[in-house]
Formats: sequence, structure tokens, C-alpha cells
Amino acid sequence: MLIDTASGGQGIALGHIEPETGRPVIESWTTAVAQPSWLDIAPGTGRLYAISEVSPGGTVSALTADAA
Repeated sequence: MLIDTASGGQGIALGHIEPETGRPVIESWTTAVAQPSWLDIAPGTGRLYAISEVSPGGTVSALTADAA
């Protein structure tokens, strides 16, 4: 599960949903992308694309999963 925090949060969160309770559990955060507002994973590549709507113009970032 990935969560973006476009409204001024900590960045992009990685986590999972607890099957027993349905509650989200955040495992880690990255602040590599400022104010991410859209996330997409490229299947089979381990690459995450993030859109950031920072002024002026915004950005598109590509991140890869850390094997550690």
C-alpha cells in the first residue's frame, strides 16, 4: 500500500492493511518527493512514479525500491 500526502504531510508512505482489523499500518516514509499528489507503479520494474504539484510547474519523479 502506498499513500501520498499532497496536503502537506511527510511525503510517501509504504505500508499494509491489517487483515484482522482493516487498519492501515505505515512501515516507512520517504520525503524524496515534495507534496506528492499522484502515484503510479510501473508493473514488473520496481519503479514508482510520483507527480508533485509544487510551484512553479510541478515535477515528475521516478523512485526505485530499496532492496535493503
